Amino acid sequence: MNAIQALRPDEIGLHLTTPLFRATVARIIERYKIQRIIESGTNDGTGSTAIFAQTGLPVDTIELKTKHAEAAKANLAAYPNVRLHHGNSTHRDLTDPVYGGESLPEMILPGLLENAGPGTLIFLDSHWMQGFDEFRMVYYWWRRRGFAPGEIILFMDDATNRKHSQSVHFLQRPQHGKHFVVNMAERWAWTDFSTRSDEED
Repeated sequence: MNAIQALRPDEIGLHLTTPLFRATVARIIERYKIQRIIESGTNDGTGSTAIFAQTGLPVDTIELKTKHAEAAKANLAAYPNVRLHHGNSTHRDLTDPVYGGESLPEMILPGLLENAGPGTLIFLDSHWMQGFDEFRMVYYWWRRRGFAPGEIILFMDDATNRKHSQSVHFLQRPQHGKHFVVNMAERWAWTDFSTRSDEED
């Protein structure tokens, strides 16, 4: 099976700067020969983005909130491999209730996906209101482009709450007797889009 095995309960971590998260990212990069990382939800750049930056791989990261984007710009200044995009990963209607008022670029995530190919790790960790919408953008882009299992890795934070629990359920639902393999470590979930027969579970 072309998928990273689920971690044991005693390996579960709670934050995105733990040794567990670093090790998981390193395993994915090595196993799937990752060449590029796309991230939504930079925050101040000191969490997952910093870990991605330290890999030396090209990183495109999206942050909507201005104060976070400004902090991230300073915190990531030492990493020329990181491009910070200040704006909406999706469309304004989803973010207005929380961040309304600013006029910022929209639909940044689809634009980055169009230039992505095999060997891309996509990490989704933006605001909860955007979670499933971002997931659908990635999923239908993956289907349309016809990538093979293992060519694209989708990694989602907050997979057990409202941000991405629906995304995980979508992947695990039966389709023609099969479902996507989703690997979870409490708050994280990731898939290489390989499938498993329902009878194997």
